[in-house]
Amino acid sequence: MLGSIGQRGLWVLLIALLGVGPVWAQEIPSEPAPLPQETELYPPFDDGLPQQTFDSVELLSLAANNNTELNALRDSWEIALATLPQIEGLPDPVLTAQYAQIPGFANPQFIHRGYVQVGVTQKLNGYGKVPAREAVAELEVKVRHKLYEERLNGLFTEIQKNLVELYNVESQIQIKRKHQFMIDHLIRVANVKYSVGKGAQPDVVMAQTERTKFESELSELWGQRKKILLSLRYLTGSDELPEGRAPVPDWPHEVELTKENLLKTAEQYRPQLWALRAQIEKAEARIRLAETEDNPDITLALMSRWFQYQPDGLMLTVSVPLPFFNKQRYHSAVVEKEREKEKAQALLEEAREKIELGLGRQLVEVETALDQYEITENTLLVQARQLFRGSLKSYETGEYDFSSLILAQHTLLNIELALVKYRTRSSLAVAEIEGLTGLRMVATYPLPKEGLN
Repeated sequence: MLGSIGQRGLWVLLIALLGVGPVWAQEIPSEPAPLPQETELYPPFDDGLPQQTFDSVELLSLAANNNTELNALRDSWEIALATLPQIEGLPDPVLTAQYAQIPGFANPQFIHRGYVQVGVTQKLNGYGKVPAREAVAELEVKVRHKLYEERLNGLFTEIQKNLVELYNVESQIQIKRKHQFMIDHLIRVANVKYSVGKGAQPDVVMAQTERTKFESELSELWGQRKKILLSLRYLTGSDELPEGRAPVPDWPHEVELTKENLLKTAEQYRPQLWALRAQIEKAEARIRLAETEDNPDITLALMSRWFQYQPDGLMLTVSVPLPFFNKQRYHSAVVEKEREKEKAQALLEEAREKIELGLGRQLVEVETALDQYEITENTLLVQARQLFRGSLKSYETGEYDFSSLILAQHTLLNIELALVKYRTRSSLAVAEIEGLTGLRMVATYPLPKEGLN
């Protein structure tokens, strides 16, 4: 982490610690240093960002209504729900009516006489078929519902990560705008010194060059901000987003939760795991359905014949198909569904392993970022501020050259940017943890520092 400051920054810090001028005799406070915008180092400035803050729940609501992929999954779920009443329980009975005229050559005794035959036919499903079909249809609804919720969970995670990235870019804009205003102050100081013959023209040129560099970097950051806003527009499916800036991410200060607890949370709340468990249940129901396919459907037929307008007979027919030639097909269907169940079980185990691996990595990321943030804020930031104050005072009194002052400012700038980077890394990891567990507001709980093995 110290390597990111740069060798020149370390050299300046070393000089500061060894003591340059009376300012270095000041005692370094043990309390964490205040945030940059709260110090007298920077003049008041306008960062150019909107005043209102984005609401992640409001953005998710927009996505739930407008995101095309989410709408397609919701339609699929509603289609499966609409098929439930269509499951055929008992087929409708069939009414048949027949009239026959007996020809005279067949029996002269009944010439010009006929009979009427009326019948009702009812098909009965084989034993266990209807409950198995209903179970398969209900579990299909559950699977599609959980897939919809999983995509919603993924959208929320992507929105949160985009907001964290937006916070990262906007924080860099704020920091560099502050240093740009500080450069404006240094330009005025250099001009005053040059006008009275105590400074050099290269000092002014160097300061103006630094300001131009800040303008270029700020232009790039504003471009990055536009790209993130375009990503948010795509995720929410909205043509226009309300004006806003990123909210400040929650920052964990206590560390108690373990990976084991988060794995239990994922088992309880992650929609993906619910969907895969429902897939296993559906595969079991399809096995039961395949096992009932050779249960014969029974057909009952009741017929009454009328001759000369008087009842002449009543007949009951029972038809039962004999599964002699399709036994192998029925057996193959059962084997196929058993393989589908094994596949669903393997997918569930794979998902659990990926969640466990992801949680382990993100917990390490949170722990590392938290430690780096604390070290940088409580030690390096304090020293860099003292170094810059001392360098500025020494330059104004003619005891320090301008290049050393700019170097001190770069050191302070890099440390402030490092704080933003560590906070961003931690917040991105928190968003990933929420996505992996399927439980929103994980960031409100203490985050783990033990139990990472």
